[in-house]
Amino acid sequence: IRLSFLEYVNGDKEKAEKELNDLLVKSNQLKDYENVAELLNLKGIIKEENNDMKGATKLYLEGLTVSEIHNLKYYPAVFSNNLGLIKLSLGQINEALVDLEKGLKIAESENNKHLANHFQMNICLAYVSDNKPEKAFELFEKVIQYSRQNNHILELATNYINLSSALSKSGKSEIALSYLDSAIVVLNRPDFKKELTK
Repeated sequence: IRLSFLEYVNGDKEKAEKELNDLLVKSNQLKDYENVAELLNLKGIIKEENNDMKGATKLYLEGLTVSEIHNLKYYPAVFSNNLGLIKLSLGQINEALVDLEKGLKIAESENNKHLANHFQMNICLAYVSDNKPEKAFELFEKVIQYSRQNNHILELATNYINLSSALSKSGKSEIALSYLDSAIVVLNRPDFKKELTK
């Protein structure tokens, strides 16, 4: 499955999509629901990349159903996150928050701190989009603390950049610039020169 997706990423899109479709049929026949969930997720990502949000949403909903029916770990949270981000991009903030908060609960119940941190960051972005920066900043402190404690430098910088972008779109350009400055400070080290230049 991963090799086929890698083929897709490297440009052999038609062949890769056929392989993924064949693997989905085979996984369903074998009742290998973990691979079914993985394939639905990857096919949804491909749909999103091709700006087919309706097709991606359909695949993510199917994946969510499969993963909940068969009590798969991790995947219900992944599909909730994907659905939440699509809704957020469409301006459906309240609906996005429902999905993101559901996913956060799943991640916390499985004690998956890294996944929970991603949900908290996405909830921050939803709060900024909903013009509730005070809620966003409160949660963002937890996100930043986790990244620092676990020495996730690139993730820390990305979080600053994502929040900056959301603030900029909300017309808060001065605060947005300060978060970009924070990302620059974090990346100002020899091993991140490429990322710093970007």
